[in-house]
Amino acid sequence: MCKILIEALVLSASLTVALPQQSLAIDAGSALPISAASQQRLSTAKFGTVIPIATVGASQGLFAELEKHINPDTTAIVIESGTFSLTELAAAAAGKKLEGILQNRGDAFQITAPLVIWKGAELRIGKGEQLLLDGTKSALIINAGTLVVTDASIDASASSQAGNRFRPFILTVAEGGATIKSSHISNLGFGSFAEASGLSFLGRGFSLSTPNIQITDNTISNLVSLSFIKANGSVIRDNRLTDMRSSGIVVQSASNVTVLHNSMASSKSHGIRVTSRSQQVKLQHNDVTSSQGHGIFVDDGSVLVNVRDNRVEKSELSGIVIKGSGCSTVSDNLTESNKLSGIRSEGNLGVEISRNSIRKNHDGISLEEQAGAVTDIQDNVFSRNAIGIRSDGHGNLRLLANNFSAQWPRLFAGAMAGATGRYLDAHDARPNSEFIVHGEQKPAVVQLATFSAFGLAACNKMIGG
Repeated sequence: MCKILIEALVLSASLTVALPQQSLAIDAGSALPISAASQQRLSTAKFGTVIPIATVGASQGLFAELEKHINPDTTAIVIESGTFSLTELAAAAAGKKLEGILQNRGDAFQITAPLVIWKGAELRIGKGEQLLLDGTKSALIINAGTLVVTDASIDASASSQAGNRFRPFILTVAEGGATIKSSHISNLGFGSFAEASGLSFLGRGFSLSTPNIQITDNTISNLVSLSFIKANGSVIRDNRLTDMRSSGIVVQSASNVTVLHNSMASSKSHGIRVTSRSQQVKLQHNDVTSSQGHGIFVDDGSVLVNVRDNRVEKSELSGIVIKGSGCSTVSDNLTESNKLSGIRSEGNLGVEISRNSIRKNHDGISLEEQAGAVTDIQDNVFSRNAIGIRSDGHGNLRLLANNFSAQWPRLFAGAMAGATGRYLDAHDARPNSEFIVHGEQKPAVVQLATFSAFGLAACNKMIGG
């Protein structure tokens, strides 16, 4: 029996003392107790007892980080079973002499303690309701059941203690589900752990269970990030993100994730990041402007990422960066006025760059350490970049039907500079013919260790290896 499971079972035994015994059963397929009855049931437990169980599978060190800011003896509210609205939750808390923990005036509610939604339970925050999580009282929400937020707003206040960086966050864990739509979410998240980044979703990774995570049509501001960790099948659509304190949207170790029709402006790091061996991620029809990092950044062994029909402008670094990835496509995007490259490919297996409009960047496309598979660049339109394509000379490059008619002052640079004359001669003879630039035979090794076995197999199958 693994160490993590043993620890979870020990903690679960402790929790059954803190919570009413008759309302809980153990699910054989999970470390989390589940509700045995559908009636509304509210309890309390010590933060230090309930949180480690609810966050099994989270990053190592998360609980230790939380303990720096929240006393383990702090009383947490636990929704054990049933479906609660905020009004019902406030009434149940008052019935248990917990009025100070959950306060309300009309549609305005304030939580002043950690809140845990247990597996099988549900919290609904409805139209016009306003929820404030009080960081001065260690408020946060851990959701192991179901959280539904519709046409509402959730805000937070920071800790008032000097040197305490804590700010409330909402984390959906394990097999929990969440639907958040048409709402305003602001001022959540603290620190460097993705799970505490503001609005976060922690799944089970490559398992048979698929969480129901739907984040649609929300206005989201001043979070650290909107994070999806091992949360397979998540859908992030039609959201507006502004002033995020790190990367706007982070997809980490997840598969079959869709990021569609979102807009984000002024993220303090990257606009969208896909990392940690994520697979089959669709990034489509997103507008990313004024990121202080890259606009879209795919790295760290992620494979089969489709970056299509996005508009990426005014990044402090590059517009779209694919690094240490495999079998990804960058197509039909507009990249404009990014300080470094419009599109950058570094150390990848099998990247296709096609039908993009690439304008007013320093380098239109830059290529580094592209050993192995041929890099295809076709049907792109280049306009007024300082350099059209820059390459360090690793790997072979295939150019086909690109439009350089508005590209000036330079066409190629780096190891490709010597191919400029040959390309122009070939283009004059046959304007849309294939042109191959052969890379130097010097080592530029893609770091295969960064890929998962599943990811490499899927990528290898795609490229016919």
